Amino acid sequence: FMAAGVKAAAFAFLTRGVLAMVAGTPFATGTELGGVLGLLAVPGPAAADTCACDPIQPYLAVDRLDEVHVTYRHADNPGIIYATNKSGTWLRHRLSNAIDIPYAIAVDQQQRAYIVFRRESGDGVHFRLLTNRSGTWVTTRLSVVHDAEYKLRLVVDRARNLHLAWDTDEHCWYATNAGGIWERR
Repeated sequence: FMAAGVKAAAFAFLTRGVLAMVAGTPFATGTELGGVLGLLAVPGPAAADTCACDPIQPYLAVDRLDEVHVTYRHADNPGIIYATNKSGTWLRHRLSNAIDIPYAIAVDQQQRAYIVFRRESGDGVHFRLLTNRSGTWVTTRLSVVHDAEYKLRLVVDRARNLHLAWDTDEHCWYATNAGGIWERR
């Protein structure tokens, strides 16, 4: 399924024993790099959609119906890409064109996606939340998250509250919007 030289990958197991993965690989398609969005039966053959997407910093979440949601950025083109196989085939959407870097993705019980990303702008680096919870994509700034994060984990509970955990060089942090506003602990 994958060749040597994978640059970045994210994966999760679905309930039916299938491995969902997204990976950036160095195979050539003209002068562009290629990538893979796919499902791999374990054990079994791959069923992948090969694209000229070259996913960098991919993150993947699986919803309650075993449908896959992926976010990544393109190697040569800034911005956030969201892909899903909810319709039976992979559909990709560009959600931003700024210098944005995805850090996490989660999906709620209604199959709505939540993406935490880092945006570089003239006034510094800020973390933001991008979600289609209302049916359209909306971005809000996450002032509870510092700009020096290394690893970040995002979880959505059954009440659709968000929970973030991250670490810096010296500390572990937790924030939630369960009380109606974002609080860091």
